[in-house]
Amino acid sequence: MDSSPPLSGYRIPAWLMVFYGVLLFTLGWIASGLWEAWHRPEADSVRSHALPAPSREQASNNEEVGPVCDDNTLLPLRYSAHVWADAPAQRSVTLNAKQYREGDTLPCGEEVVAIEPTALVLHSLGRRMQLDAMWDWPGGAVDSIVINDEDMP
Repeated sequence: MDSSPPLSGYRIPAWLMVFYGVLLFTLGWIASGLWEAWHRPEADSVRSHALPAPSREQASNNEEVGPVCDDNTLLPLRYSAHVWADAPAQRSVTLNAKQYREGDTLPCGEEVVAIEPTALVLHSLGRRMQLDAMWDWPGGAVDSIVINDEDMP
């Protein structure tokens, strides 16, 4: 015979222990989110105490000033998206956080002539300029990107 004492008490199954662990973890996670939200100051109240309201003169001086445009320069362009599709109506590019389609005009008067699979073609002052897709233009003279009409497909 076996001399070990008989098992007494209730044995908790392993799956129930895992369930309790997940339950306690989830409750702690929810409680920490509620605690953080309760102790976080509202953004509007912090901002209102930190900055005084601008006067009328300051507000009129801070109005947006348009870009300074020159004849032989192109402003810096930051590419965000280049979408080419078979249907011309679905083609678009996003430059400096603004979306343009074929036929639209950039702030300094450059017209979006064509959106090709690998390039963007602009027209300004009788010249065509080709920018590679998804490459930012640092700004400056456009002589390096001007293309001739015979170079166009």
